[in-house]
Amino acid sequence: MALVAITVFLGLSWPIAREATYILLQTVPAEMDTDAAGLKADLAKKFSSVMLGIHEFHVWSLVPGTNVATLHAKFASQEVRKHHKVGSEAKL
Repeated sequence: MALVAITVFLGLSWPIAREATYILLQTVPAEMDTDAAGLKADLAKKFSSVMLGIHEFHVWSLVPGTNVATLHAKFASQEVRKHHKVGSEAKL
């Protein structure tokens, strides 16, 4: 009887444990695997007038359904970096 209970418990808890492991390891969310490069290109195009380039682009999931992205951007000048609100405009 105990083996049946353990088998049921492991079977039911496996999806939750797998999702928690992906979040703790900060893996790229499954829905972003093919789209991260496209998102980087879209941001570079949208802000091409103020940014020279994007590098160190990372996407991960903090909680299920909430993705976070960070990047390093090289701006055209120090003034643009100080005064242009790229971060608030880049929220998707």
